[in-house]
Amino acid sequence: MSDMRHAIAELQRTWSDLHDVDRAVRITQILDAGMSGRALAQAVGCSEGLIRRLRIAADATDDEKRRARLGQLSTRQLIENVRARRKQQKAIDRANLKSENQLAAQKAATTLTGFYPFYIQRGVSKSAHGGDMRPCSIRDC
Repeated sequence: MSDMRHAIAELQRTWSDLHDVDRAVRITQILDAGMSGRALAQAVGCSEGLIRRLRIAADATDDEKRRARLGQLSTRQLIENVRARRKQQKAIDRANLKSENQLAAQKAATTLTGFYPFYIQRGVSKSAHGGDMRPCSIRDC
């Protein structure tokens, strides 16, 4: 807990001297340690929205962070890049899930259609409870 207090005090002291990318990295460390965004915003004296945006900026690639520090990429562009990458990844994940579900459905259908013809061809003379069962054709089942 004292480490978090020290990190917050250090962030408060250096806030105005830090680049947004460096703020984002430090904010992420504090939030990951368990502090809420609201409490951190109050401690630092900024809005919760800024804390949320900087948290997003922390997920930028190292190259994007470097370019932002050099002034080649604004913080807004950095956040837009991260959001676009997240959106693209979600679309990929949805497509993969859909493919996995389709494969599972095909496998289940193949298993069922493979089982029933075998069952029908073999025929069954007795049911599990001892009663007579007549063999059936696919049309009967």
